[in-house]
Amino acid sequence: ARDLARQRLAHADAQHDRDARLLASYTSAASDLFLGHLEAAREQLEALLAVYPVDGLATRAIAYDIGIVAQSLLGDGLWLLGQPDAAMRASDDAVERGGGFSPFTQSVALVNRMMLATSMRDGAEASRQAERLIALSAEYSLQYWTVFWRLSQAIARVSPDAGDDDIDAALAEAVESITTM
Repeated sequence: ARDLARQRLAHADAQHDRDARLLASYTSAASDLFLGHLEAAREQLEALLAVYPVDGLATRAIAYDIGIVAQSLLGDGLWLLGQPDAAMRASDDAVERGGGFSPFTQSVALVNRMMLATSMRDGAEASRQAERLIALSAEYSLQYWTVFWRLSQAIARVSPDAGDDDIDAALAEAVESITTM
């Protein structure tokens, strides 16, 4: 993924194509985040967001606004870098901005926000975001996300004082969600 991102960057620079460069920057930053190169990802996401057009890219060939999704991914990176307050602000902002762009963009930001809350062991917030995602998914037929909110809810039900039966039930639901995916 990183190699493809570098190739995209080289091609965009050779063609002087700003939108292609922004997409390549997004791809590079997301790749670094998912590979655990957190500082590099944070730097790239912040650099992308600093120059990203407020109205998004001119092309609608992409299913979602990469600037908004980059903002939500920045939230994940900030959390993993030990900055929970900044992480929640970035992620919440992405959800709000996503609502003004498109339902699918907002759904991606909601999934990321829900999973951030799950990672933070904030079950109430994870459930609140899951409810928003469920409602949005039902309204716009975005059933793909069912797997994610079911997985998040299963994880959120497991607490340090959970009994064996509760843990087994949550694990069974998580496995079923992953199998469905």
